Amino acid sequence: MQSPGKKFMRIRNLLGQGIHLPSGIYLILVSVLFLPTFGGSAAAQEQTPSGLPVRRIVATTRLMPAPAQEQTPSGLPGQAGTVPAAAPGGTGSGNGNLRFVELRESSNLTRVTGVARERSFLTGGQNNAVDLSYLENFGLGMRRIEASSVLRYTDDRRVDPEHSSVQRAYFRITGPHSEYNLGDYLVSYSRLTYNQNVKGLHFIRTAPWGNGFRLLGNAGAFTDRYGSLFKEDLPGKPLTRVVSGLRAEQKIAADKTIGLNWAYGNDIAGSIPIDPVTGRGPYIPIANNVMSLDARMLFARIWNLDGEIAYSVTNPDTRFFHGNRKDYAARFDNSIRKGPWNINLNYTRMMPSFVAVNARQVADLQDALIRVNVSLSSQVAWQGSYRRTNDDLRGENLNPETVFQLPEFRFSFRDLPGLGNSLLDVGYRQRMQEQGRIADRVTRSPFVEIGIPISSTVLTLGFEHRANVDRFRPTNQTSTNDASVTFRGVFNVGDWQVTPLLRYQHNREAFDRVETGNNTRSLQAALILDAPKYFTFEAMYRQLGATLFQDQPLLDPTTLQPRLGPTGLPAFAVTGPSGFRRPALRMAVTYKLFNDENRFFTLSYERNNNLFALAGQDFLERIMQVTVVWRLRRQ
Repeated sequence: MQSPGKKFMRIRNLLGQGIHLPSGIYLILVSVLFLPTFGGSAAAQEQTPSGLPVRRIVATTRLMPAPAQEQTPSGLPGQAGTVPAAAPGGTGSGNGNLRFVELRESSNLTRVTGVARERSFLTGGQNNAVDLSYLENFGLGMRRIEASSVLRYTDDRRVDPEHSSVQRAYFRITGPHSEYNLGDYLVSYSRLTYNQNVKGLHFIRTAPWGNGFRLLGNAGAFTDRYGSLFKEDLPGKPLTRVVSGLRAEQKIAADKTIGLNWAYGNDIAGSIPIDPVTGRGPYIPIANNVMSLDARMLFARIWNLDGEIAYSVTNPDTRFFHGNRKDYAARFDNSIRKGPWNINLNYTRMMPSFVAVNARQVADLQDALIRVNVSLSSQVAWQGSYRRTNDDLRGENLNPETVFQLPEFRFSFRDLPGLGNSLLDVGYRQRMQEQGRIADRVTRSPFVEIGIPISSTVLTLGFEHRANVDRFRPTNQTSTNDASVTFRGVFNVGDWQVTPLLRYQHNREAFDRVETGNNTRSLQAALILDAPKYFTFEAMYRQLGATLFQDQPLLDPTTLQPRLGPTGLPAFAVTGPSGFRRPALRMAVTYKLFNDENRFFTLSYERNNNLFALAGQDFLERIMQVTVVWRLRRQ
């Protein structure tokens, strides 16, 4: 294991490979040190880590894998979130103290057999994984201290490419007018500049000038895991990026906020090993600066305006290119609510050379959407929408402009005579694609769905028809019918809680060019039994299957040209069957120690069979697993 000093020197060497930190990073450090901590009354932006335990149904916890801890920023920049609530009676100030520890250990025995066992994603043999989650939140005078970490050990590379790793960790100090976070933080400044989980320093400070003024800043690195900062041999390792950013926001009224944002990102070229075959790295490192001005305003409690204008300066290849590409982007989201009417008008335009690496936006795109909802009566509601998307905003692409248009409407009926509390949806949607002489397609889809409540259960029936019209390639035209039936509910039988689920879906796709079609079937059945004490039993069966066909065009043996059919289009012939069937079974039993949902172990068995119409592709997976979960919570 490398010493901290060697790791520091290694990071410094990486940063020295052509990376010049902008002056904004030093401005962040100066702001943290010298910005006064007194003044305006705006609350610091908070986050809610998932390390804070949430009381969940044990069955749900076991059916799903343990979620990675995340942090959720306030929904809107400029609005405060909530500090993880601790029970009253703690020794510190604020909401009290909280300590939470979770140990989750799982061991499984996996067997993969069949002629195509190498197609499985599972790791055969015995596999182990241990996750240790820790959260501490306590008051210290007028401040609150919070520390959280998630550590993992595993010998299964399917779970994690690292043998021992730090999945997530942060240390946070929150005061009446400030917040400092060191470690993982989900930075969310604006849609066009910064929305990224970074590892580094993040701060929020209020200032003495202007009521409601806040300054937010960060400096650190973006990568998938802490191990990627020091290890070069991790599979799928992305470019490590040096990032920083600032947001200055001013609340000019109780419901009006404006903000100025800056985001910076610079990929470290040496953070990924050179491909020995090509002699170059697998990715192209870029450097990117983005500035934006955004506003969130509510007028007369009717019109909600959310707009932003951004400008980017980008070096598309820091290894060989020394110039910059500059471009702009803009978005305007409007929501109007008045009586039974709810109208949304959204417009986004991002020019071809606009880049925002910390916001993961798509360049060369224009998107407009209008959506209208209106309650016609207490029993009937109508919703309609129209969306148009296109690229090639400057007409510079080699391929013609691609335009998508998506109109849709639906009527929703409830409490109709003779139907009780049933909910009926009837509607129509259409998808149109136009791209010069390359594509001209239309998909028309009427649909209907009805939900019928039966005591504490719900029966849902759905049907959709899709007609696919291809004006350039009529042989690709299809007609599809999709029908589904779902039954789900929660009810008690004596002191037992029963949660059933049954769903069947059938999709048939008919092609104009042949007399056969594709059939896809999906069956899912699940049952969860919660005993009055100690035990929970689970059973799940799922099968996905498809009956497909293979075809090829008929050729004239003399000219070797496509033979035309009765409709004047090229004729096709079915050459053979294809398809697959994948039945899967899972059974589990959970025992709660002392009937405590925070201390339990689960024994499960899973069998996945993968059968294909073509020979040489079948394989079978079997997994037997034991999972132990032990949680400690102190308030």
